Amino acid sequence: MPPRFFSSAPLPRANFPAIYTLDAAAAQHVRVRRLSVGDALTLFDGAAVEPRGEAAAVITAIDKKSVAVEISMWRTRSAESPIDVSLIQALAVGDKMDLIVQKAVELGAAEIVPLRAARATLKLDAERAEKRVAHWNAVAISACEQCGRNRVPSVSDVQSLEGALAKTGEQGRRTAILHPQGGISLSSWAAQAVQAVQGTQVAQVAQAPGVPLALLIGPEGGFTDQEIDQAIAQGATKVTFGPRTLRTETAGLAALAAIQAILGDLR
Repeated sequence: MPPRFFSSAPLPRANFPAIYTLDAAAAQHVRVRRLSVGDALTLFDGAAVEPRGEAAAVITAIDKKSVAVEISMWRTRSAESPIDVSLIQALAVGDKMDLIVQKAVELGAAEIVPLRAARATLKLDAERAEKRVAHWNAVAISACEQCGRNRVPSVSDVQSLEGALAKTGEQGRRTAILHPQGGISLSSWAAQAVQAVQGTQVAQVAQAPGVPLALLIGPEGGFTDQEIDQAIAQGATKVTFGPRTLRTETAGLAALAAIQAILGDLR
């Protein structure tokens, strides 16, 4: 299978063959992979332009400053989940956020929202936050190159709890705040979300498109009682996910996989 590369500029979708010059990041990626003239690759731009998909291309020239390819065709293809899930993830230390972003993309998250939380160990000032968000968006692009997605989920600016929940409300999302104690089960919450939006039971639908959801995941020390009360006041539902207490880097990914198994395409 040819390696996949993200293009930051829109790709041609007609009038083939077409000569195209890769952007600097993709060109550097080609050099790092030690690809040569004549090697095949797949390009995608993540643009909301129809038809969505990817381009089949062959490298025609490589020099110190640029890489040129010939695009032979456009393939309409999607690896997107039928459900729209936002992962609102409290900031985690070390490389845990990189792991969370990478795996959330692989599991089909529509967006990732980094969250400030009272007990979060990682504290970022404005400058550091901007740099980390840029890095996490690069991680998301790399994950799409690996997993076959042609739409790149956004990693938003770091949000406050109030701001993140206000956004989910504007988007019409049903939000679950995961908590090890109390609340309804994740599967029950998913069923209620589908019934509220579509007026149908989960067992009656093969998948649940058009049901926007959000998973709210706390930091290493958990959400404070005040944060839980605030989330519930802003429309979130307290949800429990099994009898074991999960680490912050485990909880969101496990819940996302479970939601995809219940409602999405991990069946």
